[in-house]
Parts: sequence; C-alpha cells; structure tokens
Amino acid sequence: MATVTREPLASRRLRIAPSPPAFDGSDDFAVADDGAMLDELEGSIVDGSLVAELPLGSQARLPIQLALVPGQPALRLDLVGGQVAADVTASGCSSGRVGGAITAEDLQDKFLPDFAQAMDAHIPAQCRPGAATGDYSMCDLVSKSYLGLFDDDPRDGTITTAEVRDRDLVAGLIQPDVDLMDESGNYLPDAEGEPDSLSFGVGFDCVVAEFAE
Repeated sequence: MATVTREPLASRRLRIAPSPPAFDGSDDFAVADDGAMLDELEGSIVDGSLVAELPLGSQARLPIQLALVPGQPALRLDLVGGQVAADVTASGCSSGRVGGAITAEDLQDKFLPDFAQAMDAHIPAQCRPGAATGDYSMCDLVSKSYLGLFDDDPRDGTITTAEVRDRDLVAGLIQPDVDLMDESGNYLPDAEGEPDSLSFGVGFDCVVAEFAE
C-alpha cells in the first residue's frame, strides 16, 4: 500500500501559476497555459524523501518563477536537466530544492532582456529627468540602486538590456559553467565537452494542494 513515505510519484509535472497563490493550502488558482513541462520527471518518494529529475535525452524544461524586482511580475526561468528534491510529509514538505541550469541562449535572449525591462519599469517617471543628470532626489532607494548600477551608456534615466549585459559584474555571473546538452538540445551531460548552460538552484517549502484536470 502506497504511503507518503514510500511510493512512486503520482504526479510528475511541475506547473506554475500566473500569479503567486496564498501558500496556506486554501487558495484557488489556475495553471498558466504554458506552465506545464513538456515531459515528465522520473523519481520516487522513499522514506519521506522525494527525488525526481528529467530523464536523459529529454528536451523538456523545468519552469520556475522568481520575483526579483519589487512590484513587477515574476521572471520565468526554464531549467535544463531539472531536478527536484524535498522531505515530504502528509501536510507538505520542507528542505525542498529545485536545481538545473539555464542555457546560454536563454540567458542572453530571454532572462537579461526581461530583467532589464522589469528594472526599468520599476523606475517612476518623476525619477528619470534628474537621474539623467545624476540627481536621484526624486527616486526611491531601489530605483536609485538600479540606475547607479546600470544606467551609464548613455546616462539617461533608463535601463536597457545592453547596459545590463555589458556590466562586468553581470558578465562574470552568467558565464556558462556546465555542459548539459548535445547539439540537438537534448539533455545529455558532457556530450560536447564545452559549457553551454549556467547552473542554478533554489530552495523551497510547500503545502498540500489539489489539481483539477
């Protein structure tokens, strides 16, 4: 008889909601149209420990959302070689980990533009004229920090993808460090011998939920 401490996975898809739900087990929310993976995780629960990962050869991505900029929509990351682990009980889970990697292409073409757009959208209109001359008196502290870090070529009170991409700090942080895909985009670690993705991981806790298919 299957129990929460020892069983094969009953549901092996990670889904995302259009907006963060209330994490008390009482909320209703819809699953985003593009919020389901294109493949399934392989794994099981053994002695209360959940371990699951994408199978070798899969082209699926594990979608997660991160709220990185105050007041702006969460940014989506689609992880290659996705893995999920957690300590599971009947009431939820703890010590959860989601890991994988972001492809170099997604970093350059999706994440950095979305991140730059979110930061720029956070900056209020009254802040921009003064910021273009180095006067941040009309800016909130978060806007001032964003502009101070990225608005420099030209300094005009806005933040562009090029300004974010060209910062030495950012360039150093997003260098690919793992080889996870073959030339066709399949999940096959060390297939080519050259880093093609940036490793990434976050922790989480969870509560019990029901999904109506």
